[in-house]
Amino acid sequence: MGLVSTMARFGSMMAPIIRMSGDYVPILPHTIYGGMAVAAGITAAFLLETRNVALPETIEDVEKSGKKRTKETEAEKEEVPLQEARESLMKQTV
Repeated sequence: MGLVSTMARFGSMMAPIIRMSGDYVPILPHTIYGGMAVAAGITAAFLLETRNVALPETIEDVEKSGKKRTKETEAEKEEVPLQEARESLMKQTV
C-alpha cells in the first residue's frame, strides 16, 4: 500500500512537468505516457507468481498452498547438514 501511494504521488508531481515538455517537443508527452504503458505491460508479463500457474479460486485453496510452502521450507531446512565449528577451524590451520 505504501509503494502504491508513493508512486501515485510521484505520478501526480511528474504529470504537469511532462505536459509542459510538450511546449518544446510536441510528441514528447505522448511518447513518455505510451512508453510507460508499454514498459508496465512488458514488466507484468514476467511476473513469476502468475506465469504458467493456476491461481487459487477459493480461500481454502490459498490456505492449502500456504501450508504446502511452509512444509517445503521446513523440509529444506532439515536437509542442511551441520558441522562442528571447532573441527573445521582446526582442519584449516593444520
